[in-house]
Amino acid sequence: MKVAFCIYGYSDETAPLQPWLTVREVAAGMAERGWEVHMVTDVAEHAGQTTFVHHHVESMRPSNAGRMADILRSIDADRLVVLSTPLNLATSSWYGVARGDLYAFLSYPFYTQKELVRAIRHLTISDLVTYGRHALVPRLVWARTLRRNFAGVIAQSSRTADRVADAAGGRIQRHVIQAGVDLDFWRPGCVADSGADEENVRFLYVGSAKTIRGFDVLISAFSRLDSDKATLRILARGGDEAEVDALRLSLKARLGARAEKVSLQGGWMERDALREEIRSADVVVLPFVLVPSELPVSVIECVASGTPVITTDIDGLPEAAGEAGMIVRSGDPRALSKAMARIVDDAALRRKLSLACENERSRYEGWEVVAQRWCDVLGD
Repeated sequence: MKVAFCIYGYSDETAPLQPWLTVREVAAGMAERGWEVHMVTDVAEHAGQTTFVHHHVESMRPSNAGRMADILRSIDADRLVVLSTPLNLATSSWYGVARGDLYAFLSYPFYTQKELVRAIRHLTISDLVTYGRHALVPRLVWARTLRRNFAGVIAQSSRTADRVADAAGGRIQRHVIQAGVDLDFWRPGCVADSGADEENVRFLYVGSAKTIRGFDVLISAFSRLDSDKATLRILARGGDEAEVDALRLSLKARLGARAEKVSLQGGWMERDALREEIRSADVVVLPFVLVPSELPVSVIECVASGTPVITTDIDGLPEAAGEAGMIVRSGDPRALSKAMARIVDDAALRRKLSLACENERSRYEGWEVVAQRWCDVLGD
């Protein structure tokens, strides 16, 4: 069986991130099972890459539809998987030349206008352009493209799968395959290493310090907490020295004396060290306003490591966290502060959420299983 992934932006730098992480792991699993895997992407060939046959195209935009059509004809794949957004569904004319069955990998959450309006005040101009252009595409247009050209949709959350499949109509197949996780690596630590401390409740934020990730919402929420027990650890991933210094000044201005309860680290941390940071926290706070990919794997990695999360009611986040998560309204610092206060004041709740991590972990699947699920769907 021959499959082609039509994936914009796939590179050595993006491969560890969603949705490219899923594509990388699934492609590797399919190749191991004897599939002939092709990758059509707008990034130059990767050094030492042997998982798939690489096809470079200057652009995957409508203006380059002729070149895309030529490549797809030359591959002649049985199945094509396309990263799909409202905009590219509305504008990419090369879908019609595919000889194999097309499947839309719904990497974009297909936000409603209500969700986007709620997020506006937390978005930069760049964010507004990125998300606003998709919101401008009428649902009727992208749904019609799905009905005409695609055999099915694959999503990592039921919410996105239902939203898109309902718009496209009953004839299109709907498949939900959650993102995988390295269960051997992301595992709970020993009880003796947990370092439980009833006098201090440790909150952890992991990710770049961007408003779209809810960083400003978190700082506002933390400033409202009326407890000396709460501490906040910020891993501002990717932040250089100048950015970290600016963040420290900002935190001092916004939090005053409470800034002493916050520790901050920038740069990139080795996976082992990151796992230990997650394990040592009581709760990881991931207050996304919007997510660029339908399902960030950070929620799954935290819960698999035995640490519950506070996250927001966006896309696949509640589904991924399950009973090990507290879900709050996105972009709402008051709601987030109340949830954090409950964590601080209620030791029984902390224990309940921590114990729930084991149950949620049992339903997570490794990448080998996820790859097999993709094979089952595409091999039908």
